[in-house]
Amino acid sequence: MAKKNTDTHGYTFDTIIIGSGPAGSTAAEILAHGGQRVAIVEAEKLGGECLNYGCVPTKSMLTAAHLFRSVKNQKAITNSGLLKLRINKLVSLAENNIAKTGAEELGTEFKKLGITVLEGRAYFLDSRYIDVGGEKYSANNFIIATGGEVAIPNVPGLDGLDYLTYKNFLPKIKERTPRSVTIIGGGAVGCEYAQILSATGAKVNIVECAERLVSDQEPEASEVLLKNFEKVGVKVYLSARVVAAHPSSTGNLKEVEIICPKDGQIDLKTDSIMVAAGKKMRDGGDGLGNTGIHCENGLIKTDSHCRTTQEHIYAIGDTTGPYRLTSTALQQARIAALNILSPIKKNLATVDHTVTPSCIFTLPEVAKVGESTISLRTRKVKFVESIVLLSNVTRAKLEDDLGGFVKLWADPVSKNILGACLVGPNSAEQISSLALAIKMKVSTHQLADLTQVFPTWSEAISLAASEL
Repeated sequence: MAKKNTDTHGYTFDTIIIGSGPAGSTAAEILAHGGQRVAIVEAEKLGGECLNYGCVPTKSMLTAAHLFRSVKNQKAITNSGLLKLRINKLVSLAENNIAKTGAEELGTEFKKLGITVLEGRAYFLDSRYIDVGGEKYSANNFIIATGGEVAIPNVPGLDGLDYLTYKNFLPKIKERTPRSVTIIGGGAVGCEYAQILSATGAKVNIVECAERLVSDQEPEASEVLLKNFEKVGVKVYLSARVVAAHPSSTGNLKEVEIICPKDGQIDLKTDSIMVAAGKKMRDGGDGLGNTGIHCENGLIKTDSHCRTTQEHIYAIGDTTGPYRLTSTALQQARIAALNILSPIKKNLATVDHTVTPSCIFTLPEVAKVGESTISLRTRKVKFVESIVLLSNVTRAKLEDDLGGFVKLWADPVSKNILGACLVGPNSAEQISSLALAIKMKVSTHQLADLTQVFPTWSEAISLAASEL
């Protein structure tokens, strides 16, 4: 139980943070180092979604799956056809790597910093008071970092089935290894899990309502992913609508009924169904309506300082957008914490999302930064673009480039880089250099003159810049 010491304002804490994921934990540590009395509220596991359910376990399994495919495709290795990738071994690997992140030791770290952990779900009584497990606490400032939850599509019969999500994947796969999986959703999560499952030998279907996979990426990236899924036997249904899901009339299978323009109505028989149709803000039970803060399009509305319409309440991470990325959440956490500590409220730090890089850890990786070409065209902003295939660089002669490319777009007058899309090996590692190029207003000429290591995939960056 927290000691209810009060400051001169009568508040239990200087700042209460709701959610202990990477964003909430980062903000808590900054504020504690700044001398504040901080409490952090957690309803589930310390460390939040990213460490326990999302990024860490997913990337652990993907790393092993990609290595497996690389070895299988290496002609210099004999008897590679005898290799098997076991899903239960992948799950054990993911669990071990979760432990390595230090999520389990967060409670000890918080205690060392004097951060109070309140176990339970926070409910706002008003803009200054919350209830946690029947106890009332108050604060001068709040940071909402509660993350999001899986968005479940309204599909008749789906609720009655024991479906998978990224959140329950590890325990459910340990119970039963599926021979076939139908994934509802062809975004980042759906594509990453399709790669994991198909590498273990499972038959995988992806059902996507949009016209292409990862529809928030550049169209060329979607095409490369589609072709590579076809190579490994993943069946993709695009512009498809799921109309029903139910147990199969024969055996222990499930059926997913879909309608798509190309094939009409299809009944997909499958061992398991996985829902990967996106995320949404947590529903109800949090009392946000009692605070006076404003929500818009399913997100908490904030200004450039991460403040809500109640200036002492901040919101960061998946609760506010614009990107549901851990890197974005960490940036917002630092901004929110620094602004709370700032004695001068007229000169607050601002968050800049224009140079936020992101990556989908498929094979090949898909990374991007800057505003998309589709968005620029919609707004009728003029730009020039270039695409260089990775097959044009020497590194491609040494290993399989999987149809990758570098795409750059720039201002036609200043030639400053506006955005980039990388599809290929190590794209996640390379995209940050292009984020820096955008931030520092580097021109295509400067980027083209940059000497790259030979032979590397990054040579394609300079080649693409030289074409602009």
